[in-house]
Amino acid sequence: MSRFELCAICALLLLSTISFFLQIGAISGCDYVRIHFKALNDNGIYFNNDPYVGLGFFHHQKFVNKNTRDWDFDSTCNAYNPLEALMFAGGNLSSAKLLSLISIGINGFVVFGLIFIAVRIARGMKVENKATAAVWSILVSISTATSLALQAIAVDKIHDEAGICDRDSYHPDEWNEKFPFQIYPQYAYFKFFHKCKFGPDGQSARASIFFSASVCVVASFTAIAMLMQLSDSKVKGSHNTTFKKSFPLKMPMADLTSIGSGFITESSDDENDSDDEEVAGTPLTVV
Repeated sequence: MSRFELCAICALLLLSTISFFLQIGAISGCDYVRIHFKALNDNGIYFNNDPYVGLGFFHHQKFVNKNTRDWDFDSTCNAYNPLEALMFAGGNLSSAKLLSLISIGINGFVVFGLIFIAVRIARGMKVENKATAAVWSILVSISTATSLALQAIAVDKIHDEAGICDRDSYHPDEWNEKFPFQIYPQYAYFKFFHKCKFGPDGQSARASIFFSASVCVVASFTAIAMLMQLSDSKVKGSHNTTFKKSFPLKMPMADLTSIGSGFITESSDDENDSDDEEVAGTPLTVV
């Protein structure tokens, strides 16, 4: 295996591993997306600083016991209870979670495949066939591109209409109609939804997209380089075959002897004279 192929495998393994662990961190946290709040002053309600709560796919930051005037930034992760799952964990957040999990599965398959190849190479396996290496690079590129597309769709899903980041889902009285503040007073402040931002976990998900894109670029470049090397070797092989057929380098010794004797042997003058006499002395018979 050439140094170029070895460097390509190491680069692919490093980039895909970083992307994989960034995805794992993004779905396991409780600050994927942040819901920020803001109230109009003429309502007599004020929010100090920039209050928000973080939501993740499986966990969320503390929702209850929030005071608008003395906002408690509690980053403790809690699992969704049935009511909170109904409020937030469904809809586009659930779709984003499903897409992210599928993407992680594909990315994990790529990582373990590259690890398997790297271990085999470390144990002395040689990859002499350029076509096989090119096919593996193409498979890595296609798989990572699929994972990348799913990641991008999952990130974009967060801002879909009628989702957790859609202002119309909270204003003007949409939140109170779904979850009346008389019955659910601890969640009443969500009617003051202002905007959504990605938290650290969401930023990790977006960073994983960059690394997955890098894997696609490196894998595609490697496949193209392998195919070009394969094409060049075939062209050179065909030229060498044509040259050998047109100009044979090896000939039997008998042929060389006969050719040499044909160039070296010359008829003597006596032999020529005798041949001429025989031709002259032969009677011409007319029928």
